[in-house]
Amino acid sequence: MLRCGRSQSSEGVLLLHAQLLVQEGASEEAEGIFEGLLARNPANAQAWWLLARLRVHTRECNHIPEILSALRAVDGDPQRVALLARALHKEADDAGDVALAWNALELMCRAKSSVEGYSAPEERRLLRRLLDFPEEVVKPFADQDVVPVFIVGMHRSGTTLLEQMLAASPQLRALGELNDFPAALRFAADCHARDVVDVNVLDGLTGPAAGEIGAIYLNRVAWRLGGLRSSRTSSRAITGSSA
Repeated sequence: MLRCGRSQSSEGVLLLHAQLLVQEGASEEAEGIFEGLLARNPANAQAWWLLARLRVHTRECNHIPEILSALRAVDGDPQRVALLARALHKEADDAGDVALAWNALELMCRAKSSVEGYSAPEERRLLRRLLDFPEEVVKPFADQDVVPVFIVGMHRSGTTLLEQMLAASPQLRALGELNDFPAALRFAADCHARDVVDVNVLDGLTGPAAGEIGAIYLNRVAWRLGGLRSSRTSSRAITGSSA
């Protein structure tokens, strides 16, 4: 097991190292780093969340008591509470403890809402703008060889399963959870968004810029198709709070 350094900066370096190992498929080595960090600093909320993500947990093998202990000791920082609650939700859900998983999810949402400045009127305004988005913008791309299919849903609501079911067809290529379409919106609007998409971006999609969205998106995902010229592609967009 890799031993942890003493400073906060070394903890950050080790967390980054472990995340890179996960990306390379070295999950067991990453798990050792996370466990070493937490043995030295059980209050490291980020490490608990990253550790919880590594595997499917069971009733017999989980970190639920330790995460609950870290939550009881937290100093009220909503970002740390959100990370710990999200880790607790993941492990409790894996272990089949529905009541605990639900309580943890509610705690995470309350913590995130306290720092994210959620505005119900602003969300309604965004929804109205999306519903009023001109249909002619997407129609010209309906007859392209590559037709995108978007799957949108909340976290852990079955979007991955639905994509895998659709991808069983040889006529569809699954591309996973992508940010290419929101990026295309921001590029066409020449505007930064504080979230996946916001009203400012939609307001900027006027005139010729709106007509470029489809082409920008298809160009961004073209390399993922591996030379496939005629197909339907699916990509997932997950909405909701993200710790």
